[in-house]
Amino acid sequence: MGEARSLPALEVGGLRIDPPLLLAPMAGYTDRAMRSVCSMKGAALAYTEVVQSVAIARRIPVAMHMLTRSPDEVPLVGHIYGSDPESMAAAARVIAEA
Repeated sequence: MGEARSLPALEVGGLRIDPPLLLAPMAGYTDRAMRSVCSMKGAALAYTEVVQSVAIARRIPVAMHMLTRSPDEVPLVGHIYGSDPESMAAAARVIAEA
């Protein structure tokens, strides 16, 4: 067997993702436990489960819990959905603060 091929790091904004392995968002699967396991196995970035933007903008506890991050997790991307631009923007601000 030959050497494993090295992949170049990804750069997104000011964030360096190395190795360039991501845990994609999956509704019902990418909870804190799954993200922690994938972080331990080499994922350098993870997404939350999809969360409704209105629930985040209103800081509803169940929705906010879906965004909580374990200390051992890699950088986390909040995955939101909605149809109202104002609630999407408000949710993005809440996530950026977190």
